[in-house]
Amino acid sequence: MVKLSIKIEFGSRLLSNMFRDLFQYTLVTYLILLLIETVWGKRVSHFLDLNNFLIAVIVSGVMADFFSVKKLENSEKVSRNILKGDYFLMSIFGIISVLIVWYKSASLGSLLLLLLVVSELAIVLLLMLVFVEKDGATSIPSLP
Repeated sequence: MVKLSIKIEFGSRLLSNMFRDLFQYTLVTYLILLLIETVWGKRVSHFLDLNNFLIAVIVSGVMADFFSVKKLENSEKVSRNILKGDYFLMSIFGIISVLIVWYKSASLGSLLLLLLVVSELAIVLLLMLVFVEKDGATSIPSLP
């Protein structure tokens, strides 16, 4: 009976890791393809229907959640102060997003500058909101 429970636990952990990795890879691939499709237009949809790929992302995400091994008592958050590199990374993401907004809306004229400033501030503030807790420390979940 002990061998059976070990096999079931190993199998569920194996399925959990497999679906979690599948979801992460399909999600990142989908986001990259969507970015390419948005910036350069009809480069991806000529070869691949992104809606079908989105269905694969959703199904793999549901399966990853369904087979996930929950360790609520062992999941701890590691807190640390925000470093200069964190601000640098947030700024880089903001600049990349501003470049994408500028590229897609260059025909707006004088309204474009206001749109760029607002989008930069919104993205940097949202990134800070994701990483910063109430006490000013960043929260990084520990990996299993």
